[in-house]
Amino acid sequence: MRKITGKYETDSNFTYIYTKDTVYTLPHNANSWACRKVGELTATGVVLTQEWLDTQREKCVKEGTFELA
Repeated sequence: MRKITGKYETDSNFTYIYTKDTVYTLPHNANSWACRKVGELTATGVVLTQEWLDTQREKCVKEGTFELA
């Protein structure tokens, strides 16, 4: 089990958690999760940059700790 703490946001389908160098995606309708680190390709085929991740973290007002199985 992995425990992560970071700023997060939710939409109707997913919770996105932003840490120092990683974005975690947790679907609301499944017991799974995925993550991408800075420098890796996202699902849309673009490289995740530190600048983009920093911008997303700055937009978030919520912060929490999550346990991932």
